[in-house]
Amino acid sequence: MNTLPYSKDWLKINFKYMLKNKLEGVTGQTYYLASNKTEKIIRAATYGKALLNTIPGSIFSKKTVMKVGFFDSVTRAGEDTDWIKRLNSHNLKIKNTICPVYYKGLYNISYMAIFKKWFRNYYYSSHLPHMSLQKNFYTAVLFFIILFFVYNLNFLIIQWQSPNNEGLEFLYFPHVTKIFLVTSLFFYTLIRGLILPLRKKIDFKYLFPGNFFLVTVFSISLDIVKMLTFFSAFLWRRLNINMKIIKK
Repeated sequence: MNTLPYSKDWLKINFKYMLKNKLEGVTGQTYYLASNKTEKIIRAATYGKALLNTIPGSIFSKKTVMKVGFFDSVTRAGEDTDWIKRLNSHNLKIKNTICPVYYKGLYNISYMAIFKKWFRNYYYSSHLPHMSLQKNFYTAVLFFIILFFVYNLNFLIIQWQSPNNEGLEFLYFPHVTKIFLVTSLFFYTLIRGLILPLRKKIDFKYLFPGNFFLVTVFSISLDIVKMLTFFSAFLWRRLNINMKIIKK
């Protein structure tokens, strides 16, 4: 088992805390342990050092479970996150645990193992509501629309000019597409390699000067894996639908 409590009395402590405050449940919180350089890079790019709400370490009343519903029995990954999202959508008296648990599943793990795990988990959970696949799709579409507009901006400016070539010369932007792509890459790198790790309680001194590049490259690689996973899951679902139609 990779998830263990800080205190051997965590169940008793949380149960008393739940009864004393008349709560309908206590949500577990997990701290992800890392020992060597590889594990710390992976943690910085994924879970971070912040306590994350998790099913391990949680206690809920039977009434709460019946109100929220059971785990998705079809999916093979992501059912815990989906359940917590559904829990948060109800107006229940829930508080975080006072006895967090720690996860040691990153010990001796490799980059390739994380890529495989991410592909498996996102593949099987891509249909769940909390994955926000549509939001990601529309964000990508918006980006390419803006890119198309920027790429054609100078051509449109030339088209809008008067026949004697007067009026909009001051709006002409040299290398506008390159500037847009470089700026987008800069902000994407800044978000993935700095802002998100800092929000997840990763120390600034850890990221600089040496680990920022490694965390950024690994984070971008994970995003590529997720993108390929969603695309693969979409194609497989469409293929299954078409096969069912053909059989009918």
